[in-house]
Amino acid sequence: MLLRSYHLFSVCLLSLLVSGCVRQNPNSADQTSNQSPIDAQSTAGSGSAADPVQFDFGSCQNQAGDGEAAGEVIAPSIQKAAFDKPFDFAKFKPLAKASLNESLRWIQAQGISLWKMPSIASLHCSQPLFAALNLAPAPLAAEFSAGVPLGAGIVLGLFVPPSSLLIRENTNRWTLVHEWMHQLFYQESPFDGDQGYREVQVALEKLTSSAANSSAGERIQNLLNFKKKYWAYILHFSLEEVAIEDFLKNQFASGQLGFVTLDDDGYLRQSAHSVEQVLYQIDDQAVALLDSKTATDAELADLNALEDELNDNLLTLRSLVEAHLAPPPVPLSNRASLNLEFSLADIVIRSSELPTACGHSARADQLSKQVTLVLRNLAG
Repeated sequence: MLLRSYHLFSVCLLSLLVSGCVRQNPNSADQTSNQSPIDAQSTAGSGSAADPVQFDFGSCQNQAGDGEAAGEVIAPSIQKAAFDKPFDFAKFKPLAKASLNESLRWIQAQGISLWKMPSIASLHCSQPLFAALNLAPAPLAAEFSAGVPLGAGIVLGLFVPPSSLLIRENTNRWTLVHEWMHQLFYQESPFDGDQGYREVQVALEKLTSSAANSSAGERIQNLLNFKKKYWAYILHFSLEEVAIEDFLKNQFASGQLGFVTLDDDGYLRQSAHSVEQVLYQIDDQAVALLDSKTATDAELADLNALEDELNDNLLTLRSLVEAHLAPPPVPLSNRASLNLEFSLADIVIRSSELPTACGHSARADQLSKQVTLVLRNLAG
């Protein structure tokens, strides 16, 4: 059983009314998905000047020409971000301190399609840094709007496989670099999001349908299979968001990434939170099966191994989030005595007033929410 004296992500982040960086279309081509669980009705694509938002797009901190010339890729340098996600650092380094104009030129020279989405009026200073790009065609624009979590909010950027990036006209270079990181991950590990989504749904159906009448052994195998399918899918969505934000924040803190407006930690926490809730529900199922009188020693050993794996997953999530909390976090070992008031302060929304999220994982986060509810009811 996992230690739950303190949930780092125990408070939901206001349904993420502002979403920030990207949504990766789960299809394997630059086409609009026919099945989106997210209602596309929102102000995300309207750019309505009559209704300025409180969100600070961060586009006035630097000008489009601020920065250096983009460098050249000399030789591949495959590195791993969080969750062992590989990417070619040699394709990140040229953009690390490049100006926005140079960044756009360099990315387009790699054969990537760059498009803009209309600005949205803000109560804060903002400017159309990406005005030179062409407007996204209708199918891609529809994908952009579909990335809004829970059907309401603002998306700042979108990566559509295999090679299209969409950018909100008045966002800043952080969004562009974040999108580029999705492209780099995809180049090293192409993934069919639709197929992965279906596999999770099938595994969930097997798990729930076997709960009443199947043997303990079959239920254990179904639980193990569900965890495997869910984790394989979420690695390319919510966990990829965590990996990107962690990498970029570390690069910024070390002075390697410049001429960007630092994103807050709201989206990183939300992405981790959606996965954490599913892991706890899987743990509840495992704990119940550990009490089975008919499971074999080998099957119980598999469950114990799953418990260890879940614990490692959660510790990794927590350490990645803690590394970027402001103010500095209390050490994990001291958190058992903390009360809810600290938890609420931990996720206080600062200057932007709303957390920055990312449309990339809209469907994945919706799936995690569905899984959490289904497994909670199953345990209940």
